[in-house]
Amino acid sequence: MTATTDRAAARTADERAGARRTLAGIAFGLTAAVAYGTAQVLARHSVSDLAPPLVGTFIALAWGTLGFFLLTVRGLQRGGYSGRGVLYFAAAGVCSAGGVMLMFQALSRGNVVVVSPLVSTNPLFTLVLAAVLLRDVERITRRTIVGALLVVLGVVVVTVAR
Repeated sequence: MTATTDRAAARTADERAGARRTLAGIAFGLTAAVAYGTAQVLARHSVSDLAPPLVGTFIALAWGTLGFFLLTVRGLQRGGYSGRGVLYFAAAGVCSAGGVMLMFQALSRGNVVVVSPLVSTNPLFTLVLAAVLLRDVERITRRTIVGALLVVLGVVVVTVAR
């Protein structure tokens, strides 16, 4: 093979790997959406009939923590973590736990068909924060902005049309 052929083959392999990563990201994202949607319906049922929202939040987060601990215990044993990385993970955990707690509170007071779309406006907040905090990592395109706005427009339609 010539150097040009080698570069073309490497570029094609990189493109295929990039496409696989993109498809995997989409699959994981859609699966997460199904999981969150299911969790919200189950949470609405639980805060209506079984337990107050804070108890529901604790139970949901405790099971999540246990599950992820069991899945990641081998990775934790390897070590090599930076203090800054741990702080970012901790901050993400606090934000996530706060989001779950507030979602349970909202579900205890409102209809799941209204609360769930409101919770789903998170792409707008993600977009703004990514543009500010991840400037060097993420590229925000016009298409991304339009997509996020369409998601929020859908939320508004579902919420107002009720």
